Amino acid sequence: MKLGGRALMLAADVFNIFNTQTPLDYNNFFETTFGALNPDYGLRGSSDVINGQQLTTPRQVRIGARLEF
Repeated sequence: MKLGGRALMLAADVFNIFNTQTPLDYNNFFETTFGALNPDYGLRGSSDVINGQQLTTPRQVRIGARLEF
């Protein structure tokens, strides 16, 4: 939008618009110890590196304004 010799620009960004919870980590250890199969192999959630389930961030909105003169 032009205001004399100035310009105003408004912007908005939406991240994860549908607010889905996508897992970011899967248990990728085939064995718990040598020869002992891991029953949680391939399941979503912690791979024992970081405790707790790692999911994408919830919906976020970023709003900005820029004034040029």
